[in-house]
Amino acid sequence: MKQIIIPVFLALMIVQAAQAQDLNIKEKKEYFRCFVYSTDGLVHKGWLGYLTDSSLLVAKNQTFLQSETYPKDKMQSFDYSSLQQLKLRKKGSVGRGILYGSLIGVASGFIVGMAMGDDPPQTTMFKSTAAEKGAALAMAGGLGGALIGGIIGAVAHKTFIIQGKKKKLVEMKETVLERIYRN
Repeated sequence: MKQIIIPVFLALMIVQAAQAQDLNIKEKKEYFRCFVYSTDGLVHKGWLGYLTDSSLLVAKNQTFLQSETYPKDKMQSFDYSSLQQLKLRKKGSVGRGILYGSLIGVASGFIVGMAMGDDPPQTTMFKSTAAEKGAALAMAGGLGGALIGGIIGAVAHKTFIIQGKKKKLVEMKETVLERIYRN
């Protein structure tokens, strides 16, 4: 019986390890707009195409990170020693900011309007119910939230200071890839 259990157990462990490795290779299409500040003082704009332990590749046209389909010879290569800093912004961050901001503004405006309650009957000529106040404040909150969310989405970016050090480039690569591939 032991002669059967041990090989079956080992086979299951090998299959599990092979599946875990396949998950890391699985392609996730994440697009990053990048601004590369080189040590010579120039700023290079493009799309982050590929990361290695000693360099990064930037594409002129939109491509996703770690893309095997975009030709690497068409990308501009930056060695770690020529990198001062790198700014990354995910594609669609402005749209997500507008969406989340407007949703938060609508919800909070509606809640505040409902909490204000109905106007007493003897106050003014223009009496409004809690639902009317909620709807009006939801519209105002949605517009304000969309504006604020759009601004935050436009200016939000992640800056990595490399200063020509390989260790900092490796840390940046690990941070970016961990953000993409975490579940």
